[in-house]
Amino acid sequence: MGAIAAASECLAEDGGFRLMPRADFALDARIELIRRARPSLDVQYIQIGNDATGRQILRELRDAALRGARVRLLVDDIGTEGLDELLLGLAATPRVQVRLFNRFAAGRGSMPQRIAGALSEFRRLGRRMHNKLFVADGAMAVVGGRNLADEYFMRSAEANFVDLDLFTLGAVLPVLSSAYDRYWNSAYAYPVREIVSTDMDEAALLAGFDRATAATDPAPPTDPQSRDLLGYRSIARVRARTTCNRDLTAVASSGSTNRTGPSTRLSREPRPGPGRGFAFWG
Repeated sequence: MGAIAAASECLAEDGGFRLMPRADFALDARIELIRRARPSLDVQYIQIGNDATGRQILRELRDAALRGARVRLLVDDIGTEGLDELLLGLAATPRVQVRLFNRFAAGRGSMPQRIAGALSEFRRLGRRMHNKLFVADGAMAVVGGRNLADEYFMRSAEANFVDLDLFTLGAVLPVLSSAYDRYWNSAYAYPVREIVSTDMDEAALLAGFDRATAATDPAPPTDPQSRDLLGYRSIARVRARTTCNRDLTAVASSGSTNRTGPSTRLSREPRPGPGRGFAFWG
């Protein structure tokens, strides 16, 4: 995908972006990025659901690693309830690394137990990593908006969120990758195997992951003729054009992408220190 993005001459100084208001298109974009990625995938979220969407994404990441991609998954530990065994299974896959941000070291059986086991560190634990970033091959990304759970993609039978994502590529990608690396290399990001203990060996973890994610009900394919409220088709249905006034990549919009100028780099090191607010979810 990096070669596709670089084929557009306008990307040397500018970038392209597209808003994704429609939930099924937003999920489809993430799945397509995973399936088309070759060198690398960097994924960062506050929540991965222990549901059909979360398990499908985890399995797609595993499959990308089996195809040869390097996969890094960084999840805020507030959003990993019930996922310990799945995350260990994913981390046991070659070329996959999984880290937990601002970990709960005790009481991992449930959220009340986690909070009760960390009351002495409540100020630290009140600051969470709300970043939502999905970078493929260092060339294309989905930023912000939705977490990786059913209720963010209109797949929950109980309640769903209306949200918005940004698909982007070009000059902003080094900034996004740099921001990801700051969190990944933070002293508060721990390899999952240093936090979660298990008596299962690697083979059992891999087999358990395969069984749990194989039972996932995959998201239905989008209608190739449908468009969102902005007039865009799903990115999986669009062919590549490489001129600056047309589509930028095979996974860009069905009309002209918007263009952006230079971006501002982040200057602060991420750390879950004392803050003015208290909010677990984003």
